[in-house]
Amino acid sequence: MKRDMELIKKILLHIEVSPNFNEPIQTSVDGYEIIDYMYHVKLLREAGFIEIFTNQPISVMGTVPSYFPTCLTWEGHEFLEATKNPTIWKKVMLTIKEKGSGIPIEILKALLIKESLKQFGL
Repeated sequence: MKRDMELIKKILLHIEVSPNFNEPIQTSVDGYEIIDYMYHVKLLREAGFIEIFTNQPISVMGTVPSYFPTCLTWEGHEFLEATKNPTIWKKVMLTIKEKGSGIPIEILKALLIKESLKQFGL
């Protein structure tokens, strides 16, 4: 399964507006299958961007584990802030697309920050 940065951003935005920080957030994202959503929530946890509640089945073949976000971590907030300017996000995503490949999340974050610094004349 491929990592989808648009879905990553949408999940983080949804978690950010949640009024709770210690309860599982049950959600989905329009236009995405639940298995894609769950996979990306798992990836976000592995990256240290979110905390999750998991309901992993034990020895049940063919059952998709459920991962429910509970809150953003500091690192999750930092990454999300770097993605919020739509002009910067589109510019960086276009640059990545033009290069013809995906990139590590740390490089994406660095590119977003670099563009943000330019906007502030730094």
